[in-house]
Formats: sequence, structure tokens, C-alpha cells
Amino acid sequence: MNLSEKIMDLRKRSGWSQEELAARLGVSRQSVSKWEIGESVPDIDRIIRMSELWDVSTDYLLKENGPLRQRDVAGNASWQEDQEEEFVIRYRAFHKKAGGYVPLMKPVDLAMERKFRELKFDIIHVHHPVLIGQRARYLGKKYGVPVVFTYHTQYEQYLHYWKPYRWL
Repeated sequence: MNLSEKIMDLRKRSGWSQEELAARLGVSRQSVSKWEIGESVPDIDRIIRMSELWDVSTDYLLKENGPLRQRDVAGNASWQEDQEEEFVIRYRAFHKKAGGYVPLMKPVDLAMERKFRELKFDIIHVHHPVLIGQRARYLGKKYGVPVVFTYHTQYEQYLHYWKPYRWL
């Protein structure tokens, strides 16, 4: 896919109209339309903003075969590079430094709320008991979907990343 196709694809996957994307980027709807049909290209500031909005790398947007997401700060491959799976919807996260290098879930993901309204889920499966776990319990209760927690990590090994726990 080229840049124009990727912009249209990501916008539609987010459930946004051209007007909604334009408002998020501070441009006109006509600008978004021109980008999507390949008549013009967004400036670098808008490309960076789109990469943040959709949690994709700028390489993905600009290169034909660019990686969907960046590697983590240590250069390790991570869950971000997983292929999309049918019947699996992943909650979006910020991938920024937060006391250590830890991905943090976005407190409200409107696209996820929209998916819960539109689709019928059988189960919510979550790996983290605190941050995303709280959101999973909220969505499960709101939409009547059972929540299953599985723990694959000894979380106490990561507490040193969070300043309040460093003194322990």
C-alpha cells in the first residue's frame, strides 16, 4: 500500500470520517480527501501526528514495506510487531517512557468502545491485572462479557520501574 491508501485504510479502521480526521489534524476535509486520492501529501508534522493517532511508525506510513510499529526502546521485537489476528482486537497503548520503558494503555480508546457497541464478544482476555485489567472489568460489566485474566509475568520484577515502589 502507498501513503494515500494507508491513510484511508487507517482512517476507516478507526471509524472516522474525513471530517473527523481533519479536525484531529487541524486541516480541512478537502486536504484529507486529496491525501487519500493521492493528489497531495501531508506535511511531516501531520505524518508524525497520524503515526501517534494510529500508533504506527512513520516508516509504515511513508515506505511501501515499512514496519507497522517501531521496535521498543531497547531495540527488541515486541508484541507490537504481531500480525493482526482474526477475532482478536488489541487495546491501543502509549509506548513512551513512564518511569521506565513501559507501554501504558490509553485511558479511553473510542475505537474500542465503538467495537464493543457494534460486535458481539464472547470473552475479554487480559494479561495485566492493574491498568488494562481495570478497563477490561469496566467493559465486561458494561457489555455483559466475562473477563478472563492470565498472568504470564512476575509483575514484582517490574515494580522498580515505578518511582513509588523504588524505595521497597
